Amino acid sequence: MKNLTILFFVLISLSIMAQEKSQNYPITNDLIAYIDQRSDDLIRINIRLKDQYNTQSLKSELSLLDRAQRRELVKSELKVFSLNSQADLLNYLESKSYYNEAKVIHRFWITNVITCMASEEVIYELALRSDIDRIDIDEERNLLMNEPASPGPAMGIDEITYNVLKVNAPDVWALGFTGEGIVVSVIDSGVNYDHLDLADHMWEDDDYPNHGWDFYNNDDNPMDGHGHGTHCAGTVAGDGTAGSQTGMAPDASIMALKVLADGGDGSESGVWAAIEFTVDHGGDVISMSLGWMHSWNPDRATWRSTLDNALAAGVIASIAAGNEGGSASNPDDVRTPGDCPPPWLNPDQTLTGGISAVVCIGATNSSDGIAGFSSRGPSSWEDVSPYNDYPFNPEMGLIRPDVSAPGVDVKSCDAFNTSGYTVKSGTSMATPGVAGVMALILSKNPNLTPEELTNVLETTSLDLGAPGKDNVFGAGRVDALEAVNTANAPGPVYYSHVVNDENGNGEIESGESVALSVELYNGSDDNYTDVNVTLISDSPYINITDNTEAYGDFASEEYKTVTDGFSFDVTEGTPGTENIKFIVESTDGNETWSSSFNIVTYGPNPLFGSLIVNDEAEGNNNGRLDPGETADLIILVNNTGQVEISDVDVTLEVSNELLTIVNSDYFIENISSEGVEQAIFTVIVSDDATIGSSVGCLFELTNGTFSDAKNLSLSIGLIVEDWESDSFDNINWEFEGVANWTISDETPYEGIYCSQSGQISDNQSTSLVLTYEVGADDSISFYKEVSSEANYDYFSFYIDGVEMGKWAGEVAWSRSVFPVNTGVHTFKWEYDKDANTVGGSDRARLDYIILPPLMLPEANAGEDEEICYTETFAPQASAENYLSLGWATSGDGTFDTVNIINPVYTPGASDIEVGTSTLTLTAYGNNGDASNSMLLEITSAPEPPATPDGETSFCIDPGESAYTTDFMEGYSYEWVFEPSTAGNFESDTSSAIVSWNAEFTGEANIKVKAMNQCGESEFSEILSIEVHNNPEV
Repeated sequence: MKNLTILFFVLISLSIMAQEKSQNYPITNDLIAYIDQRSDDLIRINIRLKDQYNTQSLKSELSLLDRAQRRELVKSELKVFSLNSQADLLNYLESKSYYNEAKVIHRFWITNVITCMASEEVIYELALRSDIDRIDIDEERNLLMNEPASPGPAMGIDEITYNVLKVNAPDVWALGFTGEGIVVSVIDSGVNYDHLDLADHMWEDDDYPNHGWDFYNNDDNPMDGHGHGTHCAGTVAGDGTAGSQTGMAPDASIMALKVLADGGDGSESGVWAAIEFTVDHGGDVISMSLGWMHSWNPDRATWRSTLDNALAAGVIASIAAGNEGGSASNPDDVRTPGDCPPPWLNPDQTLTGGISAVVCIGATNSSDGIAGFSSRGPSSWEDVSPYNDYPFNPEMGLIRPDVSAPGVDVKSCDAFNTSGYTVKSGTSMATPGVAGVMALILSKNPNLTPEELTNVLETTSLDLGAPGKDNVFGAGRVDALEAVNTANAPGPVYYSHVVNDENGNGEIESGESVALSVELYNGSDDNYTDVNVTLISDSPYINITDNTEAYGDFASEEYKTVTDGFSFDVTEGTPGTENIKFIVESTDGNETWSSSFNIVTYGPNPLFGSLIVNDEAEGNNNGRLDPGETADLIILVNNTGQVEISDVDVTLEVSNELLTIVNSDYFIENISSEGVEQAIFTVIVSDDATIGSSVGCLFELTNGTFSDAKNLSLSIGLIVEDWESDSFDNINWEFEGVANWTISDETPYEGIYCSQSGQISDNQSTSLVLTYEVGADDSISFYKEVSSEANYDYFSFYIDGVEMGKWAGEVAWSRSVFPVNTGVHTFKWEYDKDANTVGGSDRARLDYIILPPLMLPEANAGEDEEICYTETFAPQASAENYLSLGWATSGDGTFDTVNIINPVYTPGASDIEVGTSTLTLTAYGNNGDASNSMLLEITSAPEPPATPDGETSFCIDPGESAYTTDFMEGYSYEWVFEPSTAGNFESDTSSAIVSWNAEFTGEANIKVKAMNQCGESEFSEILSIEVHNNPEV
């Protein structure tokens, strides 16, 4: 019966096609072909309705609104329109869902489209409806534009990447415009939102804890598993925290919208949903480095309406032209939606037509030449209903691209660690650069419309190639500084400033008091009265002492300065080269305008750089710390400031006794401006150090005014699994799936052996699993080789159930590395087969895994202390990650309980006699033990001092005489002199002076006793002194 029903609808459809050839049949040829060869019960389709909202009807109303109001009005209109238009169709689909013949996935309002799952019967029924314009398969395609091969990971260094310098973005930052307050939506493979260069300026929303949405997997975690999206986000807003400043707008916020699988596949509906999300949640700029070739038959009309509506809402989109490099015949070289028209039509575009939110981006190289892969225009819409504009041949078509930007060998953030970089090429790399420049312009004037913004971009670009806007470079290579300088300001805003400082050098320096003159400019066409200005800075280096000033009236185009109108103090210890941001808020009581500028501090700026482990002389010269060896820890000290710094003291402290520091201090006499010196510390690694343990190292520097500190965790040795034992016994491996992994000696990555996935059949998997307690933030790396059916049978790696990477086809031995945080984690390597077909050798192999440091216990016995011999002692100890504890003493004292963190210790007789005892705390853990000791000094009461020393026989009236006893550090002394009539007696610790009575004769006695915190001694033996009368004559 089912087959008869299908046949019935096919015959009806064919009849309609035959009778109404002038009308478009809504089911696409791609969908018909898929129906003919599919095995699915339900097919994922996109249904485009005939009715589409005409935002041109709002044009006059939108012109009166600011950007926020414009967005809200368009959103409201589109949502109401789609709700009403789709109601009948949704009711129909809902009725079919009861029979499992349809399921609605997403109903769009950014364009009038519904994405759903539908049976073959439902698809043919839909074709009979009069309200539907197109029914197409929502097909996944690899959308990453045939990008040139990447050279792989790169290290972060102190630099601004060439593409950022090329467009003069740093000059814009110096004006105070850094993209702050502008949200850039990166629609791509996701974003590594933990990367140091991005983490502190990701888009925030309480409903989206991970800064966006994953439309491919329909969850709230848009973490990048491919690398493309993170690279693009870094080009928009990488701020250089990890070393390399890769972003055009380092303070712009990144909204992470993942629409691609980790292999780069994505669907049209996923990207439409991301654009809709951007408009709905306040995105200002879209960066989209993906697209559909025309030969794939994308739904160009829906792309056009989607981006028409985004434009109406005030959103602008930077979209890649593609990497076809002229390989497709005109007008089909530029991909969709990069082929959509721009918000503003350049006068060189003499053939006019409709507009949309799209600014199409081409790619240039470091010499401002066109990249060979960059797609060329023109494009045409003459055959796309209902637009039917920009005809080509003999007409000019639509000039594509609009502008170009550096896209060859662009360095940006790496997705697979939090501090690394990678180099890529493509129009994909140029596109986020332009998105970042858009954010810079909008940070100067957030009320610029997409039309105004495009005008500024194109008219300030460096004209390259043929004069004017052409189909290779567009209007030229973007120039951020020219664009920002050209963009109109919104009202009385910051224009310039003058620093009046104490030493008159025009710089702000540590400890100075500064007066500031700020010049404002009214770039608008309006006049303003009674303008008051407030200066704000949240920098810890600045304390504003006078923050308000009345500027009075502003005429249009007027500049005005109040000399020394503001003042502030610079914090003592403020280093040089710090960017201090000042916000200028001006208001006339009705409107408020916010602008900003930066002042760079002047002075030295000592900062720690990278660490080198040199174990060549007394170690194994592998550049790591290993048990029992002596090594030098060489840490670089950079002075990034503008002046030299002298007398820098560098110190090192370690967290446990696995390292003994030979020299804990290092003195650097002088570091020149932008110079680098080394601080070298010799350390000895304990013979008992556990392989895989870690030591915390705290480096600190100061010269009395300037300081820096750096905490590093150093691993002892490497924990490596390479199966050279010919077994799985070295580590607590577990197996999952239908077959255990095996040991193989067939061409391992290194050594003799590697591991290999178990033999499985269709729809089966085999997994190698390790539960592991990580002791410090680090990474896990491994080498893999795969030989399988491409795009179907995958070798995947998971951390805690989250897929980190997957590979299929023929993958030669190659290294993968993934960051891992402290704590217990489950690592899983899984080979999984689909329903049919065998490819290659049908297996995955694994070798040379380097595991992160183990979680080991930590013990701290406390600081060295001193007690009296009559006292007991309770150590202020601490421990972490332990199962049990134990205390031991080097002496003969006793602990009341040896297995608690703070026992009470009673010194023994030997302890008291020796005067010290070493107390050792040991923490016992799953993966090893850790010990730490403290020295307890035990002070007794003083022994009697030595008999005072001095003259013992005088003749009458001897004047003064001095007496001393042995000096003991920390002791005080009490002297006794008898009889008191013998003279005046003054004592000073261990010495005393007698001023003799001129008439005294006879015997006088002196004695002394010593005192400390633990008691006092007996008096010393008495010193007797005879004073004789003169003999009679």
